[in-house]
Amino acid sequence: MKLEEMIKNGSIKEDEAKAGYVGAYPYAEVVSGYTAFLLGIRSVLSNATMTVRYTNSWYDEKAEAEVARKLIDEDKCKIISQHADSQGAPSVCEEKGVPNVFHNGENNDKPKTYLVSSRINWRPYFRYFIDNTLSGTKMEADFTGSLDDGSVEIFKASSIAAQGTQEKMDLVVSDLKSGKIHVFDTSKFTVSEGNDNLKIDSDNHVTSYKADVDTDSNYEGDTEVVRDGYFHESEMRSAPYFDIRIDDINENGENNGNNTQNGDENVYEIGQNNFHVRNKSDRSLSSGAIAAIVIGVVVAILATAAVAVCLAKRGGSKNVVVNNQPTIDSEGTIHNMNPK
Repeated sequence: MKLEEMIKNGSIKEDEAKAGYVGAYPYAEVVSGYTAFLLGIRSVLSNATMTVRYTNSWYDEKAEAEVARKLIDEDKCKIISQHADSQGAPSVCEEKGVPNVFHNGENNDKPKTYLVSSRINWRPYFRYFIDNTLSGTKMEADFTGSLDDGSVEIFKASSIAAQGTQEKMDLVVSDLKSGKIHVFDTSKFTVSEGNDNLKIDSDNHVTSYKADVDTDSNYEGDTEVVRDGYFHESEMRSAPYFDIRIDDINENGENNGNNTQNGDENVYEIGQNNFHVRNKSDRSLSSGAIAAIVIGVVVAILATAAVAVCLAKRGGSKNVVVNNQPTIDSEGTIHNMNPK
């Protein structure tokens, strides 16, 4: 809606409605996010396009600022969002007066350009983890949070957002919760060409996609994820698998075409007794994977401590011990994380 407002007030021309996206890596987690961002914009401005540039890091403030600057100066993007964790991109947006949709946190200290943001709320998962631990109930290997359970939070639109933005957001959230609309409605985007896993019709709309959902070592499309007119993201497993390159999104300034199932995605899986990392390119642990392991250990420690507090309040803290120290095997699996 901000781009629409800018067109109406003469700040930009209609053919200049272009979004820029600062991406960490070309993995499904990022591709899914930036595709959803453009589809949201296109629900208001059907001719909007996007350019994506990557930093190849989950956190690099200097690189994120540099990429944002290129998106604005070289690619002529009029609004910026990101899947990267620092203030690099928002700082450049504030400097240049370009509207910004932030990632995973509110950003009111950028009053001239901050529009809105979403974030992950870990409370529902901790509640699930602690309640099941206390009751001795087996936990599923996949946990997928949503708007319904509060795992996904959306902040209020800022004062510089276009008029009516908050009301529109509230309506969209309501429609997403009810199932009236779906993020990856296949009638809302096209793909230039298909492949063995991706089938398209004569109008270039996706009709079928086999995603690599299982955990075997083949890394091949094995599960149909398109039905009822939309792509069912994160329903077959929690880790994202939407890696389709749709039309009108250029990566790093070049339209790379469809690059699905390219085998370079790290998938992090939390199981009953372990936190497992599988790297789809070379089976080695990247820095991002190592960071994920560290986070997994910290989560386990915090959850164990929380359980101890809960039991202490019930008068049963003497029974809480950790059986062994966590260990990591050659496949990247952490063992011995159960409180006893």
